[in-house]
Amino acid sequence: MIYVLLGFIVIIKATAYAYEYGIVYEISENYYRESNFYRNNALIFDHDDEYNFISITPGLIFSAGNRLGGYFLADLSWFHYFDAKDNSDDIDINLIEAYLHLTLVKTSIQVGQKSFLFGRGLIMDSDEPGVLLEFQPISRFYCSLESCKVWELSPIASILLSYQLDFLEKVELFGVFCHDADDGFAKMMNWINPSLLGNYFIDNIAGSSGDLFWYGLNAELFIWNIYTSGIAIIQKGRETVTISYPFREERVDFSINSYMIDMGIDYNLTDQISAGIFSIMSRGDMEPVRGEFSAFFSPLPNNTRMAIFFQGFGNQMPLDAFSLGGITLAGIIASGLRIDYQPIDEILVEMNTGLLFPEEKPSRSRNYYGWETDLSLSYVICDRCKLTIEADFFKYGNYFVLPQRDYPNWASRFMFCLNASY
Repeated sequence: MIYVLLGFIVIIKATAYAYEYGIVYEISENYYRESNFYRNNALIFDHDDEYNFISITPGLIFSAGNRLGGYFLADLSWFHYFDAKDNSDDIDINLIEAYLHLTLVKTSIQVGQKSFLFGRGLIMDSDEPGVLLEFQPISRFYCSLESCKVWELSPIASILLSYQLDFLEKVELFGVFCHDADDGFAKMMNWINPSLLGNYFIDNIAGSSGDLFWYGLNAELFIWNIYTSGIAIIQKGRETVTISYPFREERVDFSINSYMIDMGIDYNLTDQISAGIFSIMSRGDMEPVRGEFSAFFSPLPNNTRMAIFFQGFGNQMPLDAFSLGGITLAGIIASGLRIDYQPIDEILVEMNTGLLFPEEKPSRSRNYYGWETDLSLSYVICDRCKLTIEADFFKYGNYFVLPQRDYPNWASRFMFCLNASY
């Protein structure tokens, strides 16, 4: 990304515009304690973890006139793991964003390392090197073309057509294409623990390649005073996997056919209390037979509906592999309730609770993931400082009860975050 910065300097020098810049930075202190988490690789339900990390995020904003600009954001994080055997600390330095943007009459272009959000994050939510082209021919219509690279060699591209109906109301059509050139499908399949599956499973997958497509509809509308939002995604494509045997290799083609739906409605009960319900469905495939695969998956997604299930359990998946939308091959059907209470401007209390079921059940006795409740309290100490405390609880259902095993104990996560920005 140093070339992006040098290119920006050259552009400024070649123009007559006076340039301006601003420096921003953010400091956050984060403490996490996790108890009785599910670990896929060892098939255990009593993994505990306690860690703390401090993050310093400086940023630099450039502008040269009204058309040229740039944004650079880095992150320095210090991790301390309380339960580590060697009590070691980790220090990470990452360049989060570094891009240039050019604004024309009805078009804008961004080039460099930036944030890419496809399918409201259910397909992908990550900072990657790439390009964004935006076009707005009329005031209410918007079109964007985005392309970037995920992992090492896999390109991904998206097209979005958006129409703004009114304030906070829009309808969008989108399509996403990805070429798997990093064995992403193979790594996902090898990560899956066969003990939680049905009777059939393909193992010894040495590699994979293929072309994948996601396309769908996203809508955010007011129906009277009720705010409704929903996204429906259809996944198609083909993956060719290489299966390794002691004295030979075999190639098998998989036809991909899946879907994912996320819907929610919200209503302000009073000036201080709002409530909503949500539902999410991701197709599963408990017995992925040769030639067909119907579980929904995507690269680097971020699902925020349930903190423990989608993030705590889901974050175990390898970063260089596709991620299952339902976390397990069984997929998911989940519905829940959300309540927000804001007694004063500085305090917000949130509760999120829901029931989770596998979309494709392994058996009659394993038809329930469990239920989860997430509670959070945030307090704005001053204009630039915010405190957040969160407590999440997950009760395991019979899906996770295997032969000769008892019900796992409750999983829980406690989080404390103090954030300051300048």
